[in-house]
Amino acid sequence: MPRNAVAHLWEFLTDGMITHPGYPASIQIPHAMATAVNFRNSFSPDAYSKLTVWHKLLGAYFCHGYGGSSTRDILMGQPISAVSSPNVLQYYLAFGFWLINFSPRDIAYRMCTTPLHPVRLLMVFGEAVDDSTTITGAFEKGARLFPNAPAGPYVAGFAAVLGGGIMRYFERKGRGLDVKTEWSKPTGRIQTGFMYIVVYAALTRLLGVSKRKSRLSVTLFDCFVALANEMYPGFENPAMILWKTLTAAISAPRSPIGTSV
Repeated sequence: MPRNAVAHLWEFLTDGMITHPGYPASIQIPHAMATAVNFRNSFSPDAYSKLTVWHKLLGAYFCHGYGGSSTRDILMGQPISAVSSPNVLQYYLAFGFWLINFSPRDIAYRMCTTPLHPVRLLMVFGEAVDDSTTITGAFEKGARLFPNAPAGPYVAGFAAVLGGGIMRYFERKGRGLDVKTEWSKPTGRIQTGFMYIVVYAALTRLLGVSKRKSRLSVTLFDCFVALANEMYPGFENPAMILWKTLTAAISAPRSPIGTSV
């Protein structure tokens, strides 16, 4: 690839996506697509076909799209993106709800669910960018809004991690399913999200790495994990391995003082 092309690609990935100060279309479009795809995949084809339009519209938005950021903003007394953003709802309706549910011959959904299809890989990459930048952005938003609260950034970041799971719990309970809350039966989202918060905080607050470089590091790592999992199903997130190592060390039995093991 020519050097100029590489430079332009890097500029797009950084300034145009990961380190963009706002919420650009380059992130919103794949995220909106993943939102509708993930919600649709949580049902059998027959069960999904029987859902009302309202269920598909609202369920996808809050359960797999914007539940984390909505929970974060509600917790911090801020308006959620559906109300405050000039374009979040429009991107979701156009590229999530309509495209994934009503494209001719269901071609959009089929491309997004075909393993290693270029459209799916782009969607997965963009979704990983959205996921990790939402967590790091929540951390910084908590620090900005509550500068005198040491726990503020961490609570805001963790609210973004947990929010979608909370919405999914209510949606599934509303359908009469026997489900557990995310924190009582962790699927890995809590653990890896927590480690991303810890790593980002360590980079920015302990090591003095700039917010831009820290955000870029965490996000590119998450993108690598997402794409690796697409190519090698079952690939374990190294953040999860680190979590297991830490919890094993903390919970390891200690021998009483004065006795031998």
